[in-house]
Amino acid sequence: MQSQTQLELGKEYPPANEAELIREIELISLKLLEQDYPANLRPARRDAHAKHHGCVKAEFIVADDLPDELRVGIFKEPRRFPAWVRFSNGARQPQPDSKGDTRGVAIKLLGVEGEKVLEAEKHEQTQDFTLVNHPVFAIRNAQDYLELFNLRKKGEKQIIRFFFNGINPLKWRLHEFGISRAINKKKIPNPLTIQYWSMVPYQWIQSCSVFGEADGDR
Repeated sequence: MQSQTQLELGKEYPPANEAELIREIELISLKLLEQDYPANLRPARRDAHAKHHGCVKAEFIVADDLPDELRVGIFKEPRRFPAWVRFSNGARQPQPDSKGDTRGVAIKLLGVEGEKVLEAEKHEQTQDFTLVNHPVFAIRNAQDYLELFNLRKKGEKQIIRFFFNGINPLKWRLHEFGISRAINKKKIPNPLTIQYWSMVPYQWIQSCSVFGEADGDR
């Protein structure tokens, strides 16, 4: 019997060529934007979450009753941060809100002291959170994500081949297809009354967690 590799919680295990994969994805994303928005077509929109419902001026409150294991980073001490919140639909091209779609929320905190992880933003006084109204992401890793983007640049109709590539059902990505369908078919009554998740884990000092945002009633 082959032994299973024990993975340490909170530790990242990136592939050796992850930086190269990310760079390839970036180049494809830029190429798609250039195709969608040539020089004579402005304004150019984002490659995802292109339609926003507005930016809300808000106050981000760190509660004083958080358990000890969550008291890290900005959550270490009870306090309040001024913030901006952007609500959006996930589709590349804006469409009616009545259609099924991913729903996102981005939160930018202001007045956040301390050195930041990103080199280009090391001395910025902000911190960002991005969340979507589904608990998990549909793609497993950077290699799969690049494969999806390579199909996407051939046309939106080619994306289905990422999930059903060939006639052998054992090679189909049924798990990813189910998640993707669930994410992109959600219909909501109000972006203020649904729950959002980070979808993927984030590193907090020495701990690792997936975070979420409850609706206004909770």
